[in-house]
Amino acid sequence: MDFGLIARVLAMRRTLRARERWTRGQLEAHQAARLRALRAHAYQRSPFYRDFHGRVQDRPLAELPILTKAALMEHFDELVTDRAIRLADVEAHLGEMRGDARFAGRYRVVSTS
Repeated sequence: MDFGLIARVLAMRRTLRARERWTRGQLEAHQAARLRALRAHAYQRSPFYRDFHGRVQDRPLAELPILTKAALMEHFDELVTDRAIRLADVEAHLGEMRGDARFAGRYRVVSTS
């Protein structure tokens, strides 16, 4: 039995249970902070997003350009934030994937139409 995993799950449960009592303002502030962190991560690590959003990086999400699936697939290697990931490797992984095998031992990969 993985007691470390159980301890982490219980700690996360405690954190999440405390959030159940947040006010609307607290929730919105948390969401805004997490969104800022997510966008900063993408802009720092993805050349595609730095260029695609260009001068509108600080604009609300609704004002950002729309990313189509075609554009995503065309620029996949520049879009991902882990610079070691390449589309050809992900596609090969999908082709030989068995069960719940993770790509590069770390990532879950799904394919959509």
